[in-house]
Amino acid sequence: MANWTQRYMQVGCGGLCGNINIQPGAADGSAEVANGEFVLASTDMAGGSDEAVMEAIRYPNDFDGIITGAPAMLFTFQNSFHHGWLALSNTDDDGNRVIIADRASILHNAVVKACDSLDGIEDGLLSDPRLCKFDPSTIVCAANTTDNSTCLTSAEVKAVSNFYDGPVDAASGKHLTVGEEQFGSELAWSGVFVSDSYTSDIMSTNTALAAIKYLII
Repeated sequence: MANWTQRYMQVGCGGLCGNINIQPGAADGSAEVANGEFVLASTDMAGGSDEAVMEAIRYPNDFDGIITGAPAMLFTFQNSFHHGWLALSNTDDDGNRVIIADRASILHNAVVKACDSLDGIEDGLLSDPRLCKFDPSTIVCAANTTDNSTCLTSAEVKAVSNFYDGPVDAASGKHLTVGEEQFGSELAWSGVFVSDSYTSDIMSTNTALAAIKYLII
């Protein structure tokens, strides 16, 4: 620690993103980086972004800056209404999934094909999903098609449109949530509200039911 300049950096990772490996510092919980000028600590846990925002609110002088992604600040609302909407949108009348992971990949490919170049670089990524105005109905299968390997059924189109649009009040047209699923995120839906098979459970259903049962009612 001879070169340490009293600067400290903390990184976190949680939920579905895995973990950050800092094995060199496993013995004392930290590791030297940038030629020893920084001390780096890792906090691997779900809700890390939520905790980062709470840190900024309660102790604003602790860090020079904080970068946080998708902080889940309203857990009760998120786990009940948000996940409940996603679960209902991807559940048919028989309780089965409407769209599954391999079908979502068809949608993802179509989205990327339509919007990849909008950021000026064709690299398979959407740098700013807000620029994308993709309409899922453009890849709905024809009525008499026998090959749906490059198209979605009308039920699938309705489900994914609900994912993108979020819940809307029928009377006022007002969106009831802010920041729904983004174009280009389709492959990341798997394991949350899209499953690998039509009969598998999805996390959104289990999360919403538990939140409603134990936190709200």
